[in-house]
Amino acid sequence: MSQSTSTIPEASRSRKTRSQLSRQFLPLLAAAVGLCFVVVWHRDATHMEKACERMQPLATTLKQYFSDHGSLPESVAGLGKSSVMTPGDDFHYASAEVLGWAPHAGEPVVIGFGQRTGLILKPNGYAAIILDEGEIRVEWIPNSDVGARMERQQQKAQSATNV
Repeated sequence: MSQSTSTIPEASRSRKTRSQLSRQFLPLLAAAVGLCFVVVWHRDATHMEKACERMQPLATTLKQYFSDHGSLPESVAGLGKSSVMTPGDDFHYASAEVLGWAPHAGEPVVIGFGQRTGLILKPNGYAAIILDEGEIRVEWIPNSDVGARMERQQQKAQSATNV
């Protein structure tokens, strides 16, 4: 009987120790998960920012061309694209119909976008060059919006040219 009474307090102490350890460990775990979330969120924001920064020189060149000519060039080949993009990069430029319609569209028009940027917590997407009421800017567009937006623009441009 003396053995059973001596083991009960020991089991109780063991439970108490485990309880104390879990109370100390859970806040540490929550802080670690929170810190990981903040780091990954910042990584995504940095990747989005860098993609837009890489597109900015081309946007500036297009802005100058648009200011000088009142229209957009049919190609970016002679506009210093190679100084902005690295050899492995991809740049999608709008069709000639969309480029002709864009200055008179009365709405923001995607005139080009770069390589898709993969993110972890935020939606994947593209740094895009937008023409809006005569102003050219670089903007982040989620992957899910690009295809439908480009298609809608193409249809509107074709409708405008067929009128």
